[in-house]
Amino acid sequence: VLISGDPGAGKTTILTQLSANLSKQMVSMYCTAEESLEQFKSRAIERLKIDFIEDNLLLMSEYIVSNIMERALEAKVKFLIIDSIQALESEHCNGSAGSVSQVKGCAQELSRFAKQHGITLIIIGHVTKGSDLAGPKTLEHIVDTLLHIEVNDSIIRTIRASKNRFGDVDQVGIFQMHSRGMLSVDNPSKLFLSGADEKVAGSAITCIRDGNRNLLLEVQCLVSECEAENQQRVSIGLSFNRLKMITAVLRKHGRIKLFHDVYVNLVGGLKLPETDTSADLAIAASLISSLNDKEMSRKHCFMGEISLSGEVRPINGGVPRVNEAIKHGFEVIFIPKANYHKSMENSGAKIIQIEKIGDLLEALN
Repeated sequence: VLISGDPGAGKTTILTQLSANLSKQMVSMYCTAEESLEQFKSRAIERLKIDFIEDNLLLMSEYIVSNIMERALEAKVKFLIIDSIQALESEHCNGSAGSVSQVKGCAQELSRFAKQHGITLIIIGHVTKGSDLAGPKTLEHIVDTLLHIEVNDSIIRTIRASKNRFGDVDQVGIFQMHSRGMLSVDNPSKLFLSGADEKVAGSAITCIRDGNRNLLLEVQCLVSECEAENQQRVSIGLSFNRLKMITAVLRKHGRIKLFHDVYVNLVGGLKLPETDTSADLAIAASLISSLNDKEMSRKHCFMGEISLSGEVRPINGGVPRVNEAIKHGFEVIFIPKANYHKSMENSGAKIIQIEKIGDLLEALN
């Protein structure tokens, strides 16, 4: 398994916790080639205060691959962590640590060693300025699983798999970084809602599908009078092009005069990809609410894609998204008409079917 992430994302932290937990079941070894044993101890024992079986958790500060494999065989290690692949050197490869030949050669030797001796191996990898995995592309082909840690804001971490020979890549892990380490988030939807109970103008809640998770997100919009010749459009966490398109559709098919500055923000620091269009209806609802200065109920949820013709198109996984919203106590749910299913009739929530953008305006009024 190869795990990557930006500096400070928590790669060493979560793998330190993992190795400590697995030491209660098997002999585990953490090999650090970038820091001293004293640095590791300071973080693991004094700051994280991890609980481990002393005889089963081995710590090694080494950068020569052959020495690491020799020690792992002597100790009969079953779980091995390498931190990091860019700091290792192999006697059979040319170049210095971190070079293409060294990274490729070290990864191949460790992969063969792990498969031959039945050792679970996790390797930490560095990233480039663009947060892509550093090193040769061959590195991604050598490993069985490729994970990446995304930093959404100061404490939220998202772990995604872009390759997995043991299963699907839809699994998404959401964690919070604390002084005691990385803690798993059981109910991530609460993270991405502002927590305000009162009605607020310019706020709408939607449900997106992130991997195999359904997450409730809050879209906030502020529409203010334009003080310059050109109107401003600012989008944080959402696609800027989608925002411009939705405002154009509201102007064309909703007959809404929108000569204002528009600011849209996604609560919680999460970023929606360009391909995710399920939040279109929530963006439109929050924009209309802020423009009319009309408060929006915190028990309303919006989901659906808006087309250039003003139609509200269906989204994938409509039923699971509606069930997620109902589970969190939402009473009125706006969905595309094509997503309606008979199972929603006795769901306990009012389901409003939206076919065109005009239906949304009528329902909000």
